[in-house]
Amino acid sequence: MLFKQLKQRLAMNALAQGEYRKAEERFRKLREKEGDSQGIRHNIAVCLMAQEKFDEAEPLFMEELEDYGECFSRHVTLGDLYYIWGKREECERFYRLSLEEAPSTKVTNILKKRLATCKDPEAFARVEESQKLLKEGRKKNSEEDFDAAMDCFERSFERDASQYQSLNEAGVLALNQKKDPRKALYYFEKAELLSDLSIVRKNIEIARRMIAKEES
Repeated sequence: MLFKQLKQRLAMNALAQGEYRKAEERFRKLREKEGDSQGIRHNIAVCLMAQEKFDEAEPLFMEELEDYGECFSRHVTLGDLYYIWGKREECERFYRLSLEEAPSTKVTNILKKRLATCKDPEAFARVEESQKLLKEGRKKNSEEDFDAAMDCFERSFERDASQYQSLNEAGVLALNQKKDPRKALYYFEKAELLSDLSIVRKNIEIARRMIAKEES
């Protein structure tokens, strides 16, 4: 049991830190041992989506919807998939379903913002620009060109003010490469205003622990 929990924690840590390929590998190994459980399958799909393997992520999310039923979390995840995939009509469909069950005012406001973007072809085109900058930022980060990566993440957010992924990755870069937990916390907290994802909350906790350690 402890070994299983350790493997799950390592997989989740890799996902939280934006190491999507590593996280995918770890979740797939867990799937081999545990079977096709809901959480593991979902996290594999999240890793695939982050790597822009949209056509591989889509059937996993759809299987989850079919196996466990319709609900806000599954609808909004599919909306997010189609949003970054550039499929405007599909995105609008699932965001509308999500809006009916939004759990908070914050989420409602974000969904309304993205639905407005879906209705405006020019605004939706800027989403594609934002995604390209996010991808370029990840590439620069992998090449250890951290200043260029940060610039890409920041410009990605400028193109799409709902782009919490860019903020989260800017925070991860500030935390791990720049060793600046305060700047990282700034990005994570901005991302948390746009997303209820546990990954973002986990990164906030990590940054706060590092700040507390520095101050002790």
